[in-house]
Amino acid sequence: MKLSKSYRMFIATAATAVLVTSAVSSSAANSFTDVSDRYKEAVDYLVEQEITNGLTDTTFGVIAQIKRGDAAIMIARALDLDGSTAPESGFTDVPERARESINVLKQQGIINGKTDVKFGAGDTLTRGEMAIILSRAYALSGSSTLSFTDVGDRYLDAVQAMVYNGITQGKTETQFGTQQEIMRGEFALFIYRAEGNVTPEVIEVS
Repeated sequence: MKLSKSYRMFIATAATAVLVTSAVSSSAANSFTDVSDRYKEAVDYLVEQEITNGLTDTTFGVIAQIKRGDAAIMIARALDLDGSTAPESGFTDVPERARESINVLKQQGIINGKTDVKFGAGDTLTRGEMAIILSRAYALSGSSTLSFTDVGDRYLDAVQAMVYNGITQGKTETQFGTQQEIMRGEFALFIYRAEGNVTPEVIEVS
């Protein structure tokens, strides 16, 4: 049974001997051959809290591009949103497994579609879209001085909130990577941090 968000936050942060022993013996990331130390805590958290699983028994898919439909499922689970009674979104391209998640996220004003009838469930999620969705989902706010040259007005508030709250810093000192597809490993990190497990990120130099 999935734990409530408040209890998930407790078990993710409480430092007791029982929890430490359990984490060492049943680390979810240990079974994935593609999870480096950078992603380990985030992947463990998401798998243990039933937010997501790996792509296979042995791979999490750290560098695989995440689809918009899969991202919606993960966010709805992370927020403990029940979509069983949410009104239909009106999108015609949503697979059944993502239907309730997308319905409730639209009802909550967290996501929009590509058009009135297309969500783009099978499309890859960009870092800019991720910033908007997560800032809405976790009610993130805050103003930061940005040196990114690729952040337009549509994304500005969301990116500022992400940086201000320590969720991410960008791909380089001058590039947020707004139009780049986000990888499953990155997305796991950002949800993990948004859930309250913030560790400042060193800017990636690519």
